Amino acid sequence: MVIRVLELFSGIGGMHCSLNATGMSFKIEAAIDINTTANQVYKHNFPDTTLLQRNILSLSSKEIDHLKPDLITMSPPCQPFTRQGLKQDCDDVRTQPLLHILQVISDLEYKPLYIFVENVKGFETSRAKEKLVSTLKSCGYEFKEFLLTPTQFGIPNSRLRYYLLAKFRFGTSYDNMIHEPTTFSPCEIRKEGILSLKNYGLDSEINSSYTVESVVCREDNTPDEEKTSLSFYLENKPDLYFQDYLLPDKVLLKFPMILDIVEKKSLHSCCFTKGYGHFVQGTGSVIHAVSHDKFTEVYKTVSLLNKEHPQTVELLKQLKLRYFTPREVANLLHFPSTFSFPSHLKKKQLYQVLGNSINVYVVCELLKLLLQ
Repeated sequence: MVIRVLELFSGIGGMHCSLNATGMSFKIEAAIDINTTANQVYKHNFPDTTLLQRNILSLSSKEIDHLKPDLITMSPPCQPFTRQGLKQDCDDVRTQPLLHILQVISDLEYKPLYIFVENVKGFETSRAKEKLVSTLKSCGYEFKEFLLTPTQFGIPNSRLRYYLLAKFRFGTSYDNMIHEPTTFSPCEIRKEGILSLKNYGLDSEINSSYTVESVVCREDNTPDEEKTSLSFYLENKPDLYFQDYLLPDKVLLKFPMILDIVEKKSLHSCCFTKGYGHFVQGTGSVIHAVSHDKFTEVYKTVSLLNKEHPQTVELLKQLKLRYFTPREVANLLHFPSTFSFPSHLKKKQLYQVLGNSINVYVVCELLKLLLQ
């Protein structure tokens, strides 16, 4: 069976990559996003996919019924729910496309068999999320919610995200097959993926009315020996290649004590956001290129200097502190090596669209759980 997919808020194509990685047969009936830069990256990698640059608010139930998707995926704008935003929730204009899609799904003549939703930590406590689950319940979906981060899979990058997987409980699909009521199998998170459900530690089980009352969250308990270090994800290039990624003097002078600094053998890095390379605090890690002892020695000296001491910059330059390259960020998000970027796009643009993207590996494992 070929799964027909409608990608909403399709971004640079992370969901497309995740679907590819499942090994299942699928066809993207349409991918829709309003972001011009993201669409350039998507089209660059998937030139044969029908990509529509349009506002989701203009999408009608009649159009979706015409496309006949078995699966709808969506990663709606996260700014109304993020910890760095104003958390205006449903009052934020950027939430309107999601609310519109929920109404569209309610109006569909034939419901898709599967729905997949991704958003930031914080969405799970929002009014928008309540509207989402209310719509799914009224439309006859069984669903399961997760809060997951790549570090739970041994990937050295934090990216805690909310995921919702929904299955249509029963009815006739677009292929005119009658589908029995569906259920989710219990699952367990391991480095090699989501396996079976026992011992996962669910906050609540699915009850007979096919509802889930709470979000599943688990700490990162992966043993260090099962994790992959950052070196696996870094580009193997000469020093000259990284010159453009060295931290500027003004950052070294003003923010030396708030940088999240990692090294090649580190088993962790901070979440990369769309402000990476432009803002300093809370936007992602930077990496040094010296021994651990040298790093400790330099920072001990810097900590003894007065704030913004002119000697700070010269000391820190010895560490060769640099930003992760866009390719390295893409590697940590588990985009395949064949995934590339249009040559005319600037670093700032690439960091922005990568910061809004998904972790391909995590989403792939969840899609397999949803579609199995």
